[in-house]
Amino acid sequence: MFKIYFKTALRILIKSRTYTFINIIGLALGMACCLLIMLYVKDELNYDGFHRQAHRIYRITSEVLHKGMGVTRSATTPARLALTLQDTYPEIEEVVRLYPKNSLVARGVQAEFQEERFFYTDPAFFKVFSFRILEGNPAEVLKAPFSVVLTESTAKRYFGNESAIGQVLNIDRKFDCKITGIVQDPPYNSHIQFDFLASFATAESVDPWIVNWEWPPMYTYILLHEDQDIVEIRTQMPKFIAQNMPSHISGQVSFRVQALKRIHLYSHLERELTPNSDIVYVYIFSTIAFFILLIACINFINMTTAQSARRALEVGMHKVFGAHRNQLVRQFLCESLLVATLAFVLALGLVECLLPIFNSVSQKQVVWQDLGYLTVFLISVGLVLGVGVIAGSYPAFYLSRFTPARAVKGVLFTPHSHSAWLRKGLVIFQFAISSILIIGTVIIYSQLDFLQHARL
Repeated sequence: MFKIYFKTALRILIKSRTYTFINIIGLALGMACCLLIMLYVKDELNYDGFHRQAHRIYRITSEVLHKGMGVTRSATTPARLALTLQDTYPEIEEVVRLYPKNSLVARGVQAEFQEERFFYTDPAFFKVFSFRILEGNPAEVLKAPFSVVLTESTAKRYFGNESAIGQVLNIDRKFDCKITGIVQDPPYNSHIQFDFLASFATAESVDPWIVNWEWPPMYTYILLHEDQDIVEIRTQMPKFIAQNMPSHISGQVSFRVQALKRIHLYSHLERELTPNSDIVYVYIFSTIAFFILLIACINFINMTTAQSARRALEVGMHKVFGAHRNQLVRQFLCESLLVATLAFVLALGLVECLLPIFNSVSQKQVVWQDLGYLTVFLISVGLVLGVGVIAGSYPAFYLSRFTPARAVKGVLFTPHSHSAWLRKGLVIFQFAISSILIIGTVIIYSQLDFLQHARL
């Protein structure tokens, strides 16, 4: 029976080439936009998710009460905090500090470069975070004083095709650092972006005064032991501050704990490492995807019901020869599912072609593989069935209810009938939503552009 429905649907679609083409293009564009937004949302929700231990990594932030000036909420903390936390809480496996410092870097007597992505960090950095070391021992590269790790692109910038391991760089015209490792460039979806990682022992040797409670220049991360809960550390933080911080500042400072994967969408503090996005944009874009798909479905409904006069005689003849209404409904649904399938195939091609442009505009590097093959399959089935059934249901039930006598005579509906009013309402709704989406898209794009390029 399905084979008959399929052949009949294919024949009818070929016969009405113009309507079929318009319907397929409309649905394909809607599906393509929906898929692109889905990739964007998936990428945003998975920010910093490439770290194998992301579920166990937390960042400590600070709040400082200034008398008469309110509260400063910052992503940075004092240098002494990290080791004191590790000594106090057995739940903590490792701590890592990131100390950013714009530095003048020179190779020999060659020109100096002002490097903004230069950090001092602890030896456990590569144990806590899953940045891939290309050369050097991850456990050793940041142990010794005056050692530094370069990203792959930075090493090529300074040394070309020459091996960088063992080479020496002069820092701030004060001291030399030996290159002990090369690390792959940080992924774009990491809130930690760096070109140089020098050992924290170097910073302590050059500036021993930095390790104190008064000055908060550090980004502090903790790695919990497996199966440990962060709740205990959160609840004990006021007691920890009272016991460990100097009395003259302990009453003015508090610390907060952030899960690593929540930083990008939920953290908007002073001194963020990189400009963050906002979960609100994820909700907005998800809503936009829904309405774009809804508009495509409404367009399909309007185009199909607009053909009702042409299909009336066909419906009437089917009923004259004994066809039941449920058979006609299945026939029309088969047509809409076939159109949805063809539209989805075209949408996949459109997404593949538009991905480079999309990545350029959004400053991302999303690919199909980010979704996973099972997810892609489920999305494919869900979109085809969902769009096919939703877009095809009303036309199917509307066309199949024609009585043979009215269908043959061509008396289907009047200008004031329920169907006529519904189509007019759908067109108005379609226009209103389209206008809102266009205005909203312009506003959101300008906001995202500001977030990506603002120096916070």
